[in-house]
Amino acid sequence: MQMSPQEMTILRRSFGIVQSDPATAGAAFYASLFHHAPETRQLFVADPARQAIKLIDTLRVVMNDLDNWGLLRPILEDLALRHTAYGVRPEHYAPVGTALMAMLETRLWQKVHARGRGGLTPALRGGAGHDDRGRLSAAIQGAMT
Repeated sequence: MQMSPQEMTILRRSFGIVQSDPATAGAAFYASLFHHAPETRQLFVADPARQAIKLIDTLRVVMNDLDNWGLLRPILEDLALRHTAYGVRPEHYAPVGTALMAMLETRLWQKVHARGRGGLTPALRGGAGHDDRGRLSAAIQGAMT
């Protein structure tokens, strides 16, 4: 897995937003997963709050070792084997990816919204002028720092 240092930085900053509230992040992940792949709901027997913490803990391991593929690869291979035993199938991979992206987007939006950045509403409604797009970009960058 090759990522540039800049991509790793962006991903780690985004994850910083996620790990600040693992229960909310986990709820966003599982809501999206169950929406896109409802058959996966039956695979989860643990308490949803506990499952969310496990998800964020696993993602934390990945984030810590993004630049050490030799160390990360066996961890991910073991994770994949365990999930196969739980009933995860290859067709579930795409919805998991979609759910991870939805979780990041949801948490980023919540952080931007919580900071009360002016100018976001017009920019997001599509009638944004140059100044509104600039404010949107600044708000998103501010949320990631």
